[in-house]
Amino acid sequence: MTFHHKSEQYASLVDEAFKQFYSEIRFLAYVSTLCKHFVRDKVQLYQKTHYVKSLDQPVVKEEQRTYGETLGVVDRDWWNRSFLSNQIEDEALYKALVSLPWKQQLILHFRIVEGWTNGEIASFFHVSPQAISFKYRSSLMRLKQQLEGRDAHG
Repeated sequence: MTFHHKSEQYASLVDEAFKQFYSEIRFLAYVSTLCKHFVRDKVQLYQKTHYVKSLDQPVVKEEQRTYGETLGVVDRDWWNRSFLSNQIEDEALYKALVSLPWKQQLILHFRIVEGWTNGEIASFFHVSPQAISFKYRSSLMRLKQQLEGRDAHG
């Protein structure tokens, strides 16, 4: 009888721990989805409105440079417009995102905006996919903690 009582107590503790763990996982998924939703519409709109009809077409009417000549050249203006932090409209989420170290911001940008896999990001940074997975999860956890801090104080 005593053993049965303890097993119910342990089952209750395990159940409570699982519920807490599951709620944290759901919150991380929510933050990730929230970032994707903020970005998706803007990226799709940008992609739909920018067509290149010909590689011989000038980039700017007054310029001699053509689109063909710019292939492989980094377009800093496009990069700045499309970067994840520049597409976040929620002020608290923006502040939390820009407070992350630059490498973590890049990892989130590559995963959410560019749709890169852990392997592709790992190749970019010359690390293992497991390291990228860990950094991605820790970045989302840090965002979660900062957003929960806002809820607790505001």
